[in-house]
Amino acid sequence: MHNTSHFRPYRRKLLCSSIVAALAIPLSAHAQDEDREIEELVVTGSYIRNSSFNGASPVDTLEQEAVLNSGSINMGQFMRDLVYTANTDAVSNVLGGPGGGQDGNSAGFNLRGLGPSSTLTLFDGSRTVNSEEVVSIVPSIALSRMEVVLDGGAALYGSDAVAGVVNIIPIKEYDGIRTRTFYSRDDGGDFEEYKASMLWGRSWNNVNTVLAVEGSKNTPLKRGERSRYLRFDNDLFQDGPGGTYSSLETGDVLIDPSCGTFNEGNEDKGKNGNHPSGRPTTVNGGKCIFNYGQWIQYNRPQEEISVYSSTTYQATDWLELEAQVVFDHRVSTFITEPMSPVSSAWKPQVIMPANHPANPIGEALIPVSLRLFSGFDQGPKPSYVKNGSQWDESTYYTDRYKFGGRYDIGGSWTGETWFTHQQRRWSLKSYEGLADHVIAGLQGQGGPNGDQWYNPLLSSDPRSPYYEEGVTSNTQEVVDWLFAKGDRIRSRNRLMTFDSFVTGELWDFPAGPVQMAYGVHIRDSRAISKPDRPASLGNNISTSSGAGGPATIAPNSVDDSLVRSTFMELEIPILHNLSMQAAARYEKFEDIDLRTTTPKVAFRYEPFSNLAIRASWGEGFLAPAANQIGPIRLTNCGIERDGADPITGITLLGVESCVSTNPNLGEEQSVIKNVGFTWEPLDGLSLGLDYQEIDFDGRIVSPDSIDIVNEQFQRMLAATGRSPASYDPTPGSADRQAAEAWLDANPNPLLVRSPTTYGPTLFIEVPENVESVNVKVFDLNARYTWTSSNYGQFTFGLVGSYIDEYLLTTLDGIIDVNGLQNGETGKAPPLPKLKYNGSVDWFMGQHSARFVARYVDDVGFTDRAPITPITPGVVDSVERPTNVRHSWQVDTNYSYAMDSLFGFGQDVILGVGINNLFDWQPQRLPIPGGFETRLYDPFGRTLSFSMEVSL
Repeated sequence: MHNTSHFRPYRRKLLCSSIVAALAIPLSAHAQDEDREIEELVVTGSYIRNSSFNGASPVDTLEQEAVLNSGSINMGQFMRDLVYTANTDAVSNVLGGPGGGQDGNSAGFNLRGLGPSSTLTLFDGSRTVNSEEVVSIVPSIALSRMEVVLDGGAALYGSDAVAGVVNIIPIKEYDGIRTRTFYSRDDGGDFEEYKASMLWGRSWNNVNTVLAVEGSKNTPLKRGERSRYLRFDNDLFQDGPGGTYSSLETGDVLIDPSCGTFNEGNEDKGKNGNHPSGRPTTVNGGKCIFNYGQWIQYNRPQEEISVYSSTTYQATDWLELEAQVVFDHRVSTFITEPMSPVSSAWKPQVIMPANHPANPIGEALIPVSLRLFSGFDQGPKPSYVKNGSQWDESTYYTDRYKFGGRYDIGGSWTGETWFTHQQRRWSLKSYEGLADHVIAGLQGQGGPNGDQWYNPLLSSDPRSPYYEEGVTSNTQEVVDWLFAKGDRIRSRNRLMTFDSFVTGELWDFPAGPVQMAYGVHIRDSRAISKPDRPASLGNNISTSSGAGGPATIAPNSVDDSLVRSTFMELEIPILHNLSMQAAARYEKFEDIDLRTTTPKVAFRYEPFSNLAIRASWGEGFLAPAANQIGPIRLTNCGIERDGADPITGITLLGVESCVSTNPNLGEEQSVIKNVGFTWEPLDGLSLGLDYQEIDFDGRIVSPDSIDIVNEQFQRMLAATGRSPASYDPTPGSADRQAAEAWLDANPNPLLVRSPTTYGPTLFIEVPENVESVNVKVFDLNARYTWTSSNYGQFTFGLVGSYIDEYLLTTLDGIIDVNGLQNGETGKAPPLPKLKYNGSVDWFMGQHSARFVARYVDDVGFTDRAPITPITPGVVDSVERPTNVRHSWQVDTNYSYAMDSLFGFGQDVILGVGINNLFDWQPQRLPIPGGFETRLYDPFGRTLSFSMEVSL
C-alpha cells in the first residue's frame, strides 16, 4: 500500500490555515448577518461567488437537456460536434492515425485540438481520476450542466488547464422520482443502444438526498456492415498469416507459396472473409497482403452501470455538510484481429526447421514478418475466435468519494473545504500467444503431449493447393495449446485531493467592494500498470518481454505524484462599469522537483447597458507526468501494428517500440490572450464574438514510429538530393545505396536498424520539449428569440469557430497545419478551418422541437496532390483526392409533454429524434477506416426514442 502519511499533516495544516485566515475577518460582520443562508452559485472560471464579473472569460454552458436530447450514439460524438473541440474519439479505429489509435469507447474533452491532457476536466469543481472517460463520471440523468471555460484556467485550477477547463456539475437537489428510457438504432438496425435511468430525491428537516442509477448497453457495428468503406479501407497487414520468411542458409526471401491461391468467390474487399489467402504484390521485394479492417469494429459493444448519490446536511445556520459517492462499472469489448504480430525480438527464435513436414523448400526458415492466424476459415483456429475476430473484454471500475462542506464565516465571507478519494481500475480478459509454445510447436514438440507440429503457413488451410491432411494440417488441440487466457487488473489509478478556499469582500472602493478568494490544494496520486500475465512471465510472443532473457521481463510500473499549491484571486472595481480580475497560483510538484507560478489578468467593461467587452491574458502550464521524467530506460515496450519504412520499404509490423523517460524534461508553458464582446442590440437578440491567441511552448512530444521514419526519410532526401516521387527503395538500386551510406553516417539514437537489411528493429520514444504551437481562432455566438401568439416561441442560434492560424514550430522549422488532414504526423489532428452549428428551437404549449445543422470545412492532404496507394493491385485502383470534403449534417428531435400517460405518472415527456436526417455519408478514402474517422462516423441516419416520467 502507498504510504500516505506525508499527506495527512498537510491536510490538517491547510484546513486550519484556511479557516484561521478566514476567521481573521472581523467577526462583527458575522453578528450582523448570522441568519443569512448559504447560497451557492457555481460559475466555472472564478472562485468569487455571486460575482457579476464571471463574464470576463468566455464560458459555454451545456445544459442537461442538450446532452440528453442530442441523440448521439456516444458522448464522444456529442463532444466532437462542439465547434471548439477537435480529435475527439467517436469511432473505434485501432490504426486511426500516427498519433495513436482511436478508442471509440470513452472520450475526454480536447479543446482546440491541443490534446486531452491540455484540457482540465473537473467534477463538481474537483479533479477527476477518469477525466478522459466523461461518460463514466456521472449518470446522464444526474447531470445538471457542463461549463466550459475557453481561455485557460491554470491561474485558478493549476496544471493541465492550458486550453481551458470543463466543469461537470451534478444535480444536488431534487424532490420526487424521475425515470428516463432511451433507445437508438441506425436505419438498417446494424447496431442499437439502450439506456434506462432513475433519479430520486427528497428533502426533510435539514437533510437533502439525491440518488441516481443508470444502466446502458450498445451493440457493435462491424466494418463488414459498412461495405462501402471496407472496400476503400487500406488497413493492410503486410505478411499476415503465412508471412514472409528468409532462409537461414542463403538469406533468400520466400513468400508463402499459398499466398493468393484460394480467393475464388471471396474477392469482394467489402465483405468479411475476403481474400482468405491474401494478395501477393511485388512492391518492396514482394509481400503477401491481408485486409485488416474486416476483423475489427467501428463501434464497440459495451455495458455500463453508474450510480451517483449526494447528501447535504444543514448542520447549523452557518455550516452545510455534503457527501458524494459515485460508482461506475463498465464492460467494453474490443473486436480485433485474432492474433497480433510476432514481435521482432522473438523472431530469431521462431525458426521453422528444414525437417518441418510443411516446410516448402527444405531449408531452415526465419520469419521476416509473421502472424499466426487470420480469422476466417483457415482450418482449425483458436477456439476463442468469435465470428472471425478476437473479442477482448475490458472492465473499468471507478469509485469516487467526496466529503466536505460550505460555511459562513462572517459578513460577506464564506468558505468551502473538500476531500476526495478516487480509484480507477482496468482489467483485461484476452488471449495471448505463448512464445515457448510457438517455438516448441515449430520443432514438432507442440501440444499437451509435446509430439505435434504447428504449421504457421497457409498450407494449413484445406483450400490451399499445398494442403495435405496429416502433413500440413493443424489439429484443434495444438492450435488451442498455443494460447493462454490473460485475466488480470492491468492498471490501477488512485487520486486523493484536498481543496479549501475562502472568499469575501476586502474593502469598499467608490465603484464597489474589492472581493478576494484565497485557497489551497493538494493532490496525491499513484498510477500502477501491469503487463499481461504471459508478458509478466516473459512469455508473450507479441511483446519483447522475456525475448532477451530474464532481464527483459516486463516489470510492474509504479508512478507517484504529490502536488501542493495555493492561489489568490482578486476582483477590483475600477469604475462602475469597469472591473479587473487578477489571479495567481503557485504550484509545487514534489516528485519531479518542479515549481511554477501562473498569473492571469482579465477586464470587463460595459460602456453601455447592452454591451460588455472582455479581455484576458494568462499563462498556463502542463507539468510532465512522473513517468516521463527520469534516467534513460526502456519501458512499456510493444510492437508496431502498421506502416512501412519509406527508406527500405520494409514493413514495421512487429518492430519493437519502447518508451523511455527523459531526465531533462521540463513543463509545457503557454500564454492565452482573449478579447471579445457580448452585445444585445435588440430585445431577444444576443451577439458574441471572441478572438483568442494561444502560444504553447516547450510542447512535450514523444515522436511515434511513423514520425521517426518519415523525418529520417525527409532528411535523407534533402541530403542526397532526391525526391519522394522518384526514390527507389529496392535493395541494390542507386537510391538505396545512397540512402544506406547516409544512414551509416547519420545514425538516429531513437531508431535502431538492422546492419544487413537496414530495416528498423527498435524504436525509442523519448518525450522531449521540442515543439511550439501557435493558434489564432475566432469564436462566434449569436442567439435570437421571437415569440408569436399563434405560432409559439422560436429561438435561432448560431455558434461557430474559425481557425485563422495553427502553426507548429519543430526542429525542422515552422509547419502550417491549419486546414489539413495531418494524417502523416501524430503532432496535430485534422484541423478544419471552419466549424459552425446553426439551430432552431421551437416551443408551443406541450410541443417542442429542435433542428441543428452542422457544417465542417474541407481539410486537405498535406501534399495536396492525388496519389495512388503504394501497393498497386492490392487496394482497388483508387486515387486519393486532394481534400477530405466538407460535410453538412442535420439533426432534429421532437418532444411532447403530457400530464400523465394513461393515468400513470405525471409530467410525462415523449421524444423522438433523427440524427443525420438526410443520411449524409462521409467521403470514402484509401486510408485506415475507409474514411476520416477523426472527423466523421459511419453510423448514417440514426433514430432515437425517449420517455421521461416523473412520479
